Amino acid sequence: MKKEQLLTDQKIMELIKTLDDIIEDHIYDGIHEISVASVMLAVAVRKIKDQIPEEEFRLLMEELITGESGYELVIDEEDTERTIH
Repeated sequence: MKKEQLLTDQKIMELIKTLDDIIEDHIYDGIHEISVASVMLAVAVRKIKDQIPEEEFRLLMEELITGESGYELVIDEEDTERTIH
């Protein structure tokens, strides 16, 4: 089994750029960005659900829906710094 790599700040920024590029490509093809983002979200939710226990998944979804997680991801693209509050 391959050792899992950490997601560095640089990799996070590369991933964000890749996802933004995918959305922009589909917008160029005439597809609304919310439709593309919705599909990405559905895939992400399914992947998360497959990886964590059902109760933890339910609590995570509840926090996302209510906005009561207390965490905020702030990305400063110029400094490529990531802060989680």
